[in-house]
Amino acid sequence: SIDDEPIFVDVNGDDSADGSKDSPVSTIDKAISLSKENGTIYLSNGEFKNSLNNKLTIDKSLNFIGAQDTTINGLNKDYLFEIQDNVCVSFKNIKFINAYKSPGSYSINYDKSVYGAALDIKNATVTIDGCSFMGNVLNYDEAIGQLIYGGAISNFGDLTITNSWFSNNTALSTSGLNSYGGAVYNKGKLRIFNTAFSKSRSVNFGYGAAIANDGKIIMQDSTIAESKS
Repeated sequence: SIDDEPIFVDVNGDDSADGSKDSPVSTIDKAISLSKENGTIYLSNGEFKNSLNNKLTIDKSLNFIGAQDTTINGLNKDYLFEIQDNVCVSFKNIKFINAYKSPGSYSINYDKSVYGAALDIKNATVTIDGCSFMGNVLNYDEAIGQLIYGGAISNFGDLTITNSWFSNNTALSTSGLNSYGGAVYNKGKLRIFNTAFSKSRSVNFGYGAAIANDGKIIMQDSTIAESKS
């Protein structure tokens, strides 16, 4: 495709296509690989799921724009995105649902802490607008004994969330294996505007039912309801 042209993804597309509006690709993975730095990716209505739509790494600056009913579904078995250092990424009009991450998501004996089942944001700049995060779960692994951070999102960068909705996001924990932030864990800069959090859980030995903050946070015109830690 021509430089600066957006890439189009349709659940009924074809990954051998060029990603133009008339011949969209079918997976987010393919769209990322075709996109130039600072490119825009348009996602169709429908549900993006399984390997080439989940467990993806974003290592360039990109804008993802959904349609009226665009869903990325981890099917309660896969995490969604890891966003690397020094990129700028935006998400608009997308539902992130049923993401699941535990140490075992990486390897059988993975011995580090795990972060953010839907969005694991390193030192990146990320903007989320008009999105929803529902039913995302971060779990621990008893054999390893590491901590978990941010059921839906963990942020070590600069994150702005506007006009969004979080519901039923959970960071599970047990004795000696603490969890931080049922919906969001922040160790960077976080701004939240006009956003609602409901039914967030940081279970048993958890801190911050909806949000656990070890960084800087500004929250305006937003609500937290029916959450428990």
